[in-house]
Amino acid sequence: MRTTPGPWIVNSHGIIEVHKIDNEHGNRKCIAICDVSDIPNEEAFANAALISIAPDMLEALIAIQEAAQMDMLDAESIEKMISDVFAKLANEAGA
Repeated sequence: MRTTPGPWIVNSHGIIEVHKIDNEHGNRKCIAICDVSDIPNEEAFANAALISIAPDMLEALIAIQEAAQMDMLDAESIEKMISDVFAKLANEAGA
């Protein structure tokens, strides 16, 4: 599976966008635009926040899958990965 690596951030300069930041060069690459014309701003921000943590969710799912394949599921570690993803979502959403 090929994806644009994170981290992704939410930008709200007129349009709610999700960007990949190239820290080395300071460039931004637009990943998604959450249009606010048909939905409330709050919902658009929530959508953008969910999109912005997609790389973290994918990373957690891959780690869980690899642990399951090796019969090394540790419920505490899995709970921590999931909690970390939810915490990032809450932070992006401003909750």
